Amino acid sequence: AGPASSSREASTACALREQDGRVYAEGAVEEKVASVAGVMSVIQRGAAARATAATGVHAHSSRSHAILILAVEHRWKPPSAGPGEYKSQTSRLTLVDLAGSETMERAHQGTGDSG
Repeated sequence: AGPASSSREASTACALREQDGRVYAEGAVEEKVASVAGVMSVIQRGAAARATAATGVHAHSSRSHAILILAVEHRWKPPSAGPGEYKSQTSRLTLVDLAGSETMERAHQGTGDSG
């Protein structure tokens, strides 16, 4: 599949791809964690990597999108299972934070992006 948006410059566009029935952002990183502390560490690193800039509305405003897909897998061993056999069920929660929710007029007095 090709990029989801062709209206943005190729150097700044985030291409969405589909593989095996799952959609993902090109260049995204998948990390396996086994604790809440691990999840929080990943979120903190992602937040630190986001681009921010001042706008006419906020002194510290996000200038980049963020996507967090939290996949929780539950595994269990049924009573009739043999050695190494288990069942699993996975649930996914997708959170998206879109940058620049301020209107252009309010954020930049109609002059465009300053950051």
